[in-house]
Amino acid sequence: MERLPLWGHAPSVRAKGRLVSNEDPPKQQLLEVDITAWQYYVVLEGFFMVENVRKAIRIDEHVPDSLTTSMVDDVFYVLQSCLRRSISTSNISSVVAVLSNAGSLLGNDYHEALQQKIREPNLGARLFLGGIGVENTGTEIATALNNMDVSFEYILKLKHEIEEQCTEVFPAPTDRERIKSCLSELGELSNSFKQLLNSGMEQLVATVTPRIRPVLDTVATISYELTETEYAENEVNDPWVQRLLHSVETNAAWLQPLMTSNNYDSFLHLIIDFIVKRLEVIMMQKRFSQLGGLQLDRDTRALVSHFSGMTQRTVRDKFARLTQMATILNLEKVSEILDFWGENSGPMTWRLTPAEVRRVLGLRVEFKPESIAALKL
Repeated sequence: MERLPLWGHAPSVRAKGRLVSNEDPPKQQLLEVDITAWQYYVVLEGFFMVENVRKAIRIDEHVPDSLTTSMVDDVFYVLQSCLRRSISTSNISSVVAVLSNAGSLLGNDYHEALQQKIREPNLGARLFLGGIGVENTGTEIATALNNMDVSFEYILKLKHEIEEQCTEVFPAPTDRERIKSCLSELGELSNSFKQLLNSGMEQLVATVTPRIRPVLDTVATISYELTETEYAENEVNDPWVQRLLHSVETNAAWLQPLMTSNNYDSFLHLIIDFIVKRLEVIMMQKRFSQLGGLQLDRDTRALVSHFSGMTQRTVRDKFARLTQMATILNLEKVSEILDFWGENSGPMTWRLTPAEVRRVLGLRVEFKPESIAALKL
């Protein structure tokens, strides 16, 4: 960085209680001194920021009773302190420079540190060593994901705080535009952190779902062409729902106390997505009696009820297609679908296309193909 020269004059003397020069400096020289001063400040602040952020990453460690490691709070404390200090200078160029440095550190050093903690080629093998969940590995993985989740939130909070403080200190429209441009880069960084979190979450889910799939695959062998006796028997001895829920509890729910509530909800919803998609494929390959349709409705309600108790987010919409399949399979006759379709649908939004509705109707053993083909949907 080019250093602008300090103005040089005869030694200063005290006059009327203040320090003055023997000759008054021209305005241009005062401006040069001011420019040099903020440039020195930016260099020092940048050095302080880089060194402390890198140190926080280097000495990162597990914090007792915390869902994140030490570097998350440490890094954002350093950035917050530096940015607050830059705003206190009331110099727009200082703020912009420090903001730029902060964004660079977050997008490079810190992003890489977060990413390193989730890179694991043998994640599945380590997470379920010997066929059961390994708590130490689970804690390590969950904490890495928690770091990403909390960092995403911290960036948004930091962005909001800087925006509010700058609004008070810099009223000029041109200054606010410069700040806005820098803060938009922080917004983009938050998106990249969210993408990193989503990628890590998908990686974790990919290690868990293969352990749940065998239970789902057994559903393909279960008949839904039920008699009244079989339907009554299923009410006493559930054929598959409870085994599936037990598998989810065993392979996924044990991670709940190790994760942030936001991460656990996201994790569980991805697992639910996997389960629902697989069930839809399986059910579309079956044949149903009317009681079989009632059985599917009962099974779906049991899944919705259980999963609703496991997450703070709604799960009902994820089962909407299965619920609508069960509704169709419960009909007395083909034409009854028109009582729920189009203008008669009421508050219900159909998630099944007309072609899929016809296909589901075709799964009922009692419904004739010609009656289904004659429907005007």
